Amino acid sequence: SSKMCGLSNLDALSDREFAIWLAAFFDGEGCISASLRCPRGTARRRHIGFSLIVMLGIGQHERYEGLLHYMARRLGYGYVCPAARNNLRYATNNHCEVRQFLNSVAPFLAVKAHRLPAMYRLLDIKDEVSRYRGRGKQGWSLTVPLALIVEFARLSTTVNAKTNGERQNGRSLSVLM
Repeated sequence: SSKMCGLSNLDALSDREFAIWLAAFFDGEGCISASLRCPRGTARRRHIGFSLIVMLGIGQHERYEGLLHYMARRLGYGYVCPAARNNLRYATNNHCEVRQFLNSVAPFLAVKAHRLPAMYRLLDIKDEVSRYRGRGKQGWSLTVPLALIVEFARLSTTVNAKTNGERQNGRSLSVLM
């Protein structure tokens, strides 16, 4: 419960007040991660597959686990998972939930407000790419215009200029915001 974190007054907040609090919390502790991932072994296949992933996260020390669970319950989506040593993260990688979260906090963001257009465009591209999915003889295949993938990768790198989390093995481009 919220009392575990010393924040017993969170329950008393209206939805608007909670959105303002959440925006401030996200501004300080949150991130958006955009990744273009190729599953293992796709280089040996005839058809190359990939996934576009947009994830939202808010990290905290494990002593604030109750606060992260409270957020997940109050929002009605997302989950709490381990992060770095002694830390946990509220997260969702469902792009509809990421969009819902951004819609609720967007009017109140300060620090990350200038990044909203790029964040929303990443989600739009993910929606667009999902329309290209088709069921073929070999299973799921994607015939996506290269321009969409290039734009997704470009936006991924501009969402946050301060952290570039590109993997060494080149299988994933992930940039935190």
